[in-house]
Formats: sequence, structure tokens, C-alpha cells
Amino acid sequence: MIPARFLDRMFKLESETSELKLWLEQKATTEYIAWKADNPKDRTAKEKVLDQLKLNNVSWLEKEQEYQTVKFSYDKAKTVVQILKETLPVMSNKDFMGKEDWDNLISEYEKILEE
Repeated sequence: MIPARFLDRMFKLESETSELKLWLEQKATTEYIAWKADNPKDRTAKEKVLDQLKLNNVSWLEKEQEYQTVKFSYDKAKTVVQILKETLPVMSNKDFMGKEDWDNLISEYEKILEE
């Protein structure tokens, strides 16, 4: 059985990742619309404009960094849960792995998730 704390961590990180991604998308849209309203004749590519706007806004860059960090943690948690889900049928066989070995394995996965 996959420990509930692993699933809980994965779901929390997934939610946090989604919220940060939404914030960043909304920020980009509103900033670009405001810039375009001030510069209606400028034909600079949207990505270039957004990159320049981000460079001028430290909090936006910090949110980008936070998003990348949380996304990495989410991907790691998702991978650990997927590995456990795929290998659980074999590892749960008492002849294959004892309770102590299982507990050690889970504690190693917990260390990975905390890094």
C-alpha cells in the first residue's frame, strides 16, 4: 500500500503547481495587455515583451522561480508514487520483501521527497 502521506504530498504539490501556473499565466496576460495598450503600434513579439517585463519585476521572477521549484518537487513526488504503484504488487509479496525491508524502502523514498 502506498503511504497516504506520499499521496497527500503529491496532491498538495499538484495543487500548488496549478495555482502558481495560473497566477503566472494571468500575470503575463494582464501585463501584456497593459503594455499593448500603452504601445499600440509596437510590433515586438509577445514573448520578447514578456521577457523584458519580467526582468523589470523582481516579484514576477521570484514567482517563476517558486513555480519551477514546486513543479520539480511535484514531478519528483509523482515519480516516487508511480514507482511504488508499479512495483507494489511484487514488493508486497512476503517472500520477496519483509516488513523491515519495506519500511526501510519507504523511509528512503521519504528522504528523496524531502530533498
